Amino acid sequence: MNKYAIETMSNDILAVTGMHRSGTSLLSHYLSECGLPVGKTLIDCGVVQGGSSKGGHHEDKEFVDFHEEILRANRSSIFVTQEKRLAMKINDRLHRRASDLIEARKDWSQWGWKDPRTTLFLDFWADISDQIRFLFIFREPLQVVDSLIRRGQDRMVLKNPVVALQSWLIYNQQILSFFQRYPARSILIEVEDFIEDPDRLALALTNQFQFKIAAVPLESLFSADSFKRSKSPFSEELATTQKGLLLECRMVYQALKNHSNLSR
Repeated sequence: MNKYAIETMSNDILAVTGMHRSGTSLLSHYLSECGLPVGKTLIDCGVVQGGSSKGGHHEDKEFVDFHEEILRANRSSIFVTQEKRLAMKINDRLHRRASDLIEARKDWSQWGWKDPRTTLFLDFWADISDQIRFLFIFREPLQVVDSLIRRGQDRMVLKNPVVALQSWLIYNQQILSFFQRYPARSILIEVEDFIEDPDRLALALTNQFQFKIAAVPLESLFSADSFKRSKSPFSEELATTQKGLLLECRMVYQALKNHSNLSR
């Protein structure tokens, strides 16, 4: 057992994660409006006191900084393209810091954090506290590639879009593996299903994890025009030049759809 694991916890914790540009920010924003605190200091949202905040990524800065420190220490980045790069070293100080992050929020009866980087450290967090539950969201692989390119902030992707596709595969393989091993601790949803019927997610969180979620209309937070589905020339080229990799991605994507808690 992890010597830094927290054994006696009375609050319920939800880790919200998935590949970058898969809908994690929308999901975290929705849960925040439904009454689930998602951080103390939210990136681009300012400071909140267990409540909600409009706009931004709805990421708890302390968790993002923690994951970034691990990545830097291992000379890695958010775009992990090889499975062997997942074997990252996490020293005792960082283990203690993770436990401290959980302990610092013990006064909240239920809370969560959102960070796509969490996907790279699922077993680590599962060992830190058995009270942590995991909400995974996934999106069609080429739509993710296009969204990353449109965002225009990631030089690795802009220089070589195949990096985004390789990373999609690694992230979603991790999600699928964890979900299959820990189904009682996991909920898996596709972003399209969530947008179509967010109330079903609120019901799943209540029934499976006993979170107290007061569903709100998604339309008050989200414009359908902001969720783009059209393919770009970049993804069309990948579909031609990376047929083997794309086939692997589509097999994982179909497996995720088959396991989704919200699939119809």
